[in-house]
Amino acid sequence: MQQLRISEDKRWLNMADGTPFVWIGDTAWELFNRLTREEAAYYFAKRKEQGFNVIQAALLAEMNGLKAGNAYGEVPLHELDSDRPNESYFELADEMIRMAGEHGMYMALLPAWGDKVLEPGDGPRIFNPAYGNQGAEAAIDRAYRYGRWLGSRYRDEPNIVWVLGGDRDYTESSDPHGTLKELWRSMARGLKDGDGGSHLITFHVCRGSSIYFPADEWLDFHMAGSYHFARDLETSYQFIERDYGRFPIKPALDAEPRYEDHPINWLPENGYFDDYETRQGAYWSVFAGACGHTYGCHDVWQFHGPAFEPVCYPRTHWREALSLPGANQMAILRRLMESRPLQGRVPAQELLRYNYTGGDRVSVMRGEGYVWVYSPKGRTFELDLSGFGNASFTAAWLDPRSGDSLQSDTTASAGGIADRAAAFVPPSSGRGSDWILVLSREE
Repeated sequence: MQQLRISEDKRWLNMADGTPFVWIGDTAWELFNRLTREEAAYYFAKRKEQGFNVIQAALLAEMNGLKAGNAYGEVPLHELDSDRPNESYFELADEMIRMAGEHGMYMALLPAWGDKVLEPGDGPRIFNPAYGNQGAEAAIDRAYRYGRWLGSRYRDEPNIVWVLGGDRDYTESSDPHGTLKELWRSMARGLKDGDGGSHLITFHVCRGSSIYFPADEWLDFHMAGSYHFARDLETSYQFIERDYGRFPIKPALDAEPRYEDHPINWLPENGYFDDYETRQGAYWSVFAGACGHTYGCHDVWQFHGPAFEPVCYPRTHWREALSLPGANQMAILRRLMESRPLQGRVPAQELLRYNYTGGDRVSVMRGEGYVWVYSPKGRTFELDLSGFGNASFTAAWLDPRSGDSLQSDTTASAGGIADRAAAFVPPSSGRGSDWILVLSREE
C-alpha cells in the first residue's frame, strides 16, 4: 500500500504516486479494545466487500479502554502510565493494522479518545494537567512523548492516518487558557518527530477541527462532525461548506455523521436513524465539497453483543448490523465519486434556478463535462445550463439505494433550452426517495 498525501489543489487526498483517493470510512472506535483476531478478520473482510477503504478506531479507547483490557485481557498502559505502554496490547493492535492493510484499507488511528484529556467519559484523564496534579507543562510533555513513541512505532506502516482529538470540544469554558489545544499540538509534534512526517494528521472533534485549528500546519485536512441530533440535519452540508471556504485550503470531510440504527437525539422514543439518513448525510456532505465520507453504525462502533454493556440503546448484534442497507449503499457513493476525475470537481449550487429548505434541499456538483444533482426527497428542480455554451447533455437517474441507473427521457441543452426541458422530475418522491441526476455532456 501507499501512504496518503494531499492533492496539488488541496481539495482531495491522493496516494503517494498521485492516484486519487476517495475516503469511504467506517467508525469502529472500540476495535482494538473489544475484538479478537478472528472477529477483526471477519470485520475487515466484510467492510472490504462493501467498498470501505478507511477504518476509524482509537488505540486508547473510550469505553473504559485503559482499565477493561482487550479481548485477551491486556490493558494498553502499565499502571495508567503513557510512558509505559504494554507491548502485548500493542502487538495485537499491530496485527489488526496490518490486517486492515492486507484488505486494502487504511486505519484512521486515534492515539487516545478525547476522554483521556477532557470530560465526559470514563477516562481516566491521564493527559489532563489536573491528573495527579501533574500540571500543564508535564501534561504537554507527556503528550509529546506518547506521540513520538507512536510515530516511531508505526513509522513504516503505510496504511495509517493519525487522528487527534476524539469527540470533545475545546471551548473557552472547557479550555479557557488554550492549554488542552496546546497539548494536542504537542502530541502532533511528537507524531511527526517519531514518523518523520510520513503520515497525514487530522483532528476529530464535535463541530469541526477548523474551529480550533484553522491554520495549523500540522493539520493536513479538516474533520467535522454533524452528529446525531435530528432527522434532516443540515449540518451535514453546512459544516463542509464552512470548511470548504476556509483559507488556507484543506480537504474536509464529515467523520461523525448520523449513524445507522442510532436513536435520534440519543433517545429511542424518537425512533432510530435508518439507511435514508445515512445516504442523505453522505450525499449532502460530498456534494458540498467533501473529499469523501465516513459512515457509522451505532451497533458496530461499540461492537454490541452480550459480552459488553450496551451504550445508548443499541438493538442489533454487531455482526448482523454489518449488513444493514446503509453500509452496503456506501459503495454506490464511492463508485459515483470515482467514476470521473476528482480534479476540477466543485460544488455548483449556482446552477439551481431555485431550491428548497430543510430536508428537501437539493445539492449540485459539476466537473469537466458533467453535472450531478442530489434530490434527497425526489423534489422537482430546474437547472440553468446557460454557462455551458451550446453543449448538450444526456440525463440519467442514479438510484442510491440499489445503484441502478435509469435513463431519463429528458435531454438538456445549454443553448437556450425551453423552461420545460430544464425541469427534472425524479422517478419517485417522498422520504426515502432520494435520487441523483447524472448529466453527461455529449461529445
